[in-house]
Amino acid sequence: MQISKLDAARNQLRTAIWLYFHEMDPISIHALASAARMVLRKLHVHHKTGHKMLHDELIDVYVKAEYRGSMINVLNSAANFFKHADQDPEDVYHFNPKASEMVMLDAVFAIGVLGAEDCDEFRAYRTWMLVMFPHLLKELPEGISEATLASARSVGRREYFRLIQQQIAALASRHQGPIGGRES
Repeated sequence: MQISKLDAARNQLRTAIWLYFHEMDPISIHALASAARMVLRKLHVHHKTGHKMLHDELIDVYVKAEYRGSMINVLNSAANFFKHADQDPEDVYHFNPKASEMVMLDAVFAIGVLGAEDCDEFRAYRTWMLVMFPHLLKELPEGISEATLASARSVGRREYFRLIQQQIAALASRHQGPIGGRES
C-alpha cells in the first residue's frame, strides 16, 4: 500500500472526527488529530503555502519571543504525553478533551488549503463548530440565524452527525444527472 503524507493526515483527521461525533475515546481523538495537524503543518512549510496553523498564528501575534518555546510545549503537551514515555514513564496527565476541538478545527482548515478532497466528516465538523461557537465568528453566514444554531445544538453531536450526513447525501443526489454524473 502506498500513501502520501497528505492522504495519511486526511485519514487520521477523518477518523478523529468520526470518533468525536460518535463520542468515542477522547485520547485516541486527540492523538489522531494532533498527528494529522503536525503532518499538515510540515506540509505547509514544505510547500511554502504561507498558511499558518492557528496556534502558530496566535503565538506569533500574542506571545513574547522569549516565551514562545514554552507556549508551544504547553500547546503540544497532551499530544506529546500520549505518544512518548521515554522521559516520564510514570507521569499522569490532566487532559481536557475540549482541547481536541481546536486541534481538529485547525487541521480541517489546514488540509483544505493544501487541496485535499473534502469529505462528510470535514463538512460536518466545520458546521458543528459554527453551531457550537457562533460567537467566535465576526458574523454568521447568510441565511443562518441564532435560532437555527440553538436548534442544532439541542440534538447533541452524535445525532447532529447523523442528520448532517443525511443532508449531504440528499444534496448530492439532487446534483446527480440521469446516469450518475453531474448535471450540466
